[in-house]
Amino acid sequence: MSNATWACFECRETVRRPGSTRAAVLCPSCSQPCRYLGHKLRMPPKRQAKAWRELLTAIQQEAIARAERQQELRLLRRREIQAEIARLEAKGPREGRAKQVRLLRQQLTRLST
Repeated sequence: MSNATWACFECRETVRRPGSTRAAVLCPSCSQPCRYLGHKLRMPPKRQAKAWRELLTAIQQEAIARAERQQELRLLRRREIQAEIARLEAKGPREGRAKQVRLLRQQLTRLST
């Protein structure tokens, strides 16, 4: 597996470690946790503080956008499950349908947490 880039934005240091590392990657200068940046991100030189700030802002905006997309997908899935429950319940009671409805309600509970 190839190495990925990890960066400390406090001291503008980069470290290359395997991307699958589970342990926290610490900055060699300040010993603070580094942020994972991926495999192919081009890093600005250490002396370009403005470029580092812009990179951090872009990474934060990406994280916010990703979280919003995940939330939208969760809401869409909840609506789909609720519609399926309503459709099954409208058909009337049956043992197989009751089991399906129960399983769908369990999925709803898992999506809520």
